Amino acid sequence: GGPAGVGLTGFFEKIFGGSRGKADADNDGRVDLFDFNILMVNWEMTNDNNAADFNADRRVDILDFNLLMVNWN
Repeated sequence: GGPAGVGLTGFFEKIFGGSRGKADADNDGRVDLFDFNILMVNWEMTNDNNAADFNADRRVDILDFNLLMVNWN
């Protein structure tokens, strides 16, 4: 899927600025349920240096959730 020459992951990375491992909120080398939990605990927060603000826009929102899903492993 995705645009010609770009896989689905690459497509979402271009849109949301993500990369493999970027949504690893707890820095354990995996993007999993623990990272999802961190995202939910921080949902809609707007502070600096938030571990769940994966795209660094100072807001934990659907864009961060999308990065989590794209990088899930």
